[in-house]
Amino acid sequence: MGMLKIVVLISGRGSNLKAIIDKCSKKNVPAKVIAIISNNSTASGLKLNGKFQKIIINDKSSEKEFEIKLHNKLKKLK
Repeated sequence: MGMLKIVVLISGRGSNLKAIIDKCSKKNVPAKVIAIISNNSTASGLKLNGKFQKIIINDKSSEKEFEIKLHNKLKKLK
């Protein structure tokens, strides 16, 4: 089995993101965070360092628009 690619959605501090990054840094965990996506451009979790993309989806979008944008971003990330 290959490396599991993880995308984390955040809206604030990213405390769960930090825990996921820490766990993925262990040698026996075959997973890595490849991107974080937020609907909040000022989310402090976006300041976390790592080798992953940081993607902001306009927080002014309607729920349906957000879902479409999110789906398209996830497709590009594979």
